[in-house]
Amino acid sequence: MAGDPITDRNSPEAWRRWADIVQESWLCTTLARAVADDPEMLTRTAHAPLDQLPPNLLLGAVHYLLLGGAQHPVADWYLTVGGTRTDGDLYPAFRDFVAEHEAEVIELMRTRLVQTNEVRRSAFLYPAYVTVAAETGLPLAVIDAGTSAGFNLLFDRYAYSYSGATVGDPDSGLELTIDTRGTKPPMTPAPEVTWRVGLDQNPIDVTDPDVARWMEALVWGDQPERLRRLDAAIGVVLEVQPRVVAGDLLATLPELIAEAPSDTALCVTHSFVAPYLSAEEHRDLDRLLIDASATRPLYRIGAEGDRLRDGTFLDLTVYEGTDPAHRQLAAIHHHGEWIEWTA
Repeated sequence: MAGDPITDRNSPEAWRRWADIVQESWLCTTLARAVADDPEMLTRTAHAPLDQLPPNLLLGAVHYLLLGGAQHPVADWYLTVGGTRTDGDLYPAFRDFVAEHEAEVIELMRTRLVQTNEVRRSAFLYPAYVTVAAETGLPLAVIDAGTSAGFNLLFDRYAYSYSGATVGDPDSGLELTIDTRGTKPPMTPAPEVTWRVGLDQNPIDVTDPDVARWMEALVWGDQPERLRRLDAAIGVVLEVQPRVVAGDLLATLPELIAEAPSDTALCVTHSFVAPYLSAEEHRDLDRLLIDASATRPLYRIGAEGDRLRDGTFLDLTVYEGTDPAHRQLAAIHHHGEWIEWTA
């Protein structure tokens, strides 16, 4: 059905929309706009599963092969593998690489998942957790839905710099920097987290080198600093080894809510999960949280894009029975480049 977010993801218009979203990456923007005008390439990307994002899969497949040592002139544009070019006629080289490795690229697109693991997103989630802790006066319990490798589940294990103002764990091996626009977000010390669990239909096992390489491949090839952050976050996860449960969101979430300690403020968090849920699943999730809040308040922290508000936002919804109270906390950059606190 035209216009449906699930079935229309490989249309030229969808590729152009994606290009507009990723404009901070010259490489991704250039490639996406070229693919949108290339019917032959769109035929290849049609092999992506309907519930996945073809741009991420195609670019991830190419990056994966380059990270694995594939030799080709297109590597000159991938700063993550030692390239230095940031302009010029990229697409013909990219197209030639895909044609040369067509079987491998298509197989990767068919079998891999887009599970973004941008640890810098913890920098805009941190003040949301601080807000819940301040308003409730309770330690936190955290369920991170769509947790992937569990990076953002460990938000209290990182150091942060908000336009030079520092907070978080001073002993962390990873400092996340984020620009603030306008009012700074709450800068209080990290709240106490006494219980936490990640939930994902397909959790990522960072101890598997091939899995770790696919995670690296989903980083845009002209952003080596993001790759360095990813590798540092993998180190933290390997050290802490947070609990991550494999399961369907709607089927498993009630069990985890019931398991959370009653003397905590229970946060159900999701970041950039919305595109993977149908309209019916969105309604079911809201109803699930309303029903679960009959016995305890729930604090839903969501970081998602919103077409109606024309941007990406950090929201807090408090569920206490039948009438959830929703409010916007901040406008955010989807990879944690900046935050504009509005609460």
